[in-house]
Amino acid sequence: MKQNKQPECSLDALLRALTSYFGEVITDASKTIINLQGGTVANVCFVQGTAKTLLHGELPYKIIWKHTKKWNRPGDPLSWRREYDWIHLNQTFDLGIKLKMPKWYHREINDEENHLWLEYVEGESGSDLTLSMLEETAFQWGEFQGRCSLVLDQIVGGNLTDISFLESELSQWYHNPYDYTYLCSDQCKIPSFVKNTLRQNNWNDGRSIVYHYLRSEVCDLPSHLKQMIIDLDLSKDKVFTSLSKLPKVISHRDLWIENIFYTEAAVYLIDWDCVGIGYLGEDLASLIADDTPTNQLEDMFHPLFENYKKGYSIYRDASILEPKDIVIMILIKYGYRLVDHYWFTDSVVEKEDIVNRLSIFYSWLHQDTK
Repeated sequence: MKQNKQPECSLDALLRALTSYFGEVITDASKTIINLQGGTVANVCFVQGTAKTLLHGELPYKIIWKHTKKWNRPGDPLSWRREYDWIHLNQTFDLGIKLKMPKWYHREINDEENHLWLEYVEGESGSDLTLSMLEETAFQWGEFQGRCSLVLDQIVGGNLTDISFLESELSQWYHNPYDYTYLCSDQCKIPSFVKNTLRQNNWNDGRSIVYHYLRSEVCDLPSHLKQMIIDLDLSKDKVFTSLSKLPKVISHRDLWIENIFYTEAAVYLIDWDCVGIGYLGEDLASLIADDTPTNQLEDMFHPLFENYKKGYSIYRDASILEPKDIVIMILIKYGYRLVDHYWFTDSVVEKEDIVNRLSIFYSWLHQDTK
């Protein structure tokens, strides 16, 4: 486990959180902090220790502390406080009996940062999730989206991402956010073989370097896989006109195996930093294709698709959603990302896996996925 520099943990905030946690006044507490994640959005820490109570003496505890500093995420400047706002909004409705988000015990915010003290959930997660667990997750999330879609027009504010988020996931690859001279310089940390390609090609026209790489002879991906992604670009307007006919739902927008904790009592979803209004099926595309081992993709598609639709159908008609819609959304979300990874890795094994992965998407796009 990577240990990052730990932010300061306020004892006063911890005591407030533990008072809510135990339901009685906590006068003092020991603490050991383990940094679980340190990224651009938040620092997530596991905190454990012993709390001193007035009624029951010393009691052990485990809790999650999520600390997020303000930052201007390109195109999404309020992302740093979205989960904080979502917790407030979420007080107006339940995820369900079998679908949960971790309880919150205490929260603080100012103009520069926010702190969340959350329930520590122990369950199966990541690669330990079985197909049946993922089927249950797809069903429960579909059921929640069906139920919430009935009152979607009543949800106002809340700092939610909007329906354009999915299109932005594709269009971000059209523009180069970095200075081309810097990318070619010795100071830049990108792989030297990538840097050499940039030096040998004049791709400094505002388009992203991955956009150019995909269309160049340097990219040795099979031509039909390259064309699959290029065709998506060429038909972008038509694609999103078609997707716009799908029902609008609450979308988690980061629904992948590391954000799922499966317990006997419920399925817990964590990390709500991108939650917003999206298309029916958008989260299913992530659940199927984000970090799922390539050799498991074929076995997952149909069971997860059917369970998701079954859950949604409890409240709304899901017949409009077709397997091809999910494939298109997978390509929107992961097509360029895979091309980027293919270019930036020098591992033959990883390159072969990416080719196999894109080949599966290609077969889904051109055949019946059932």
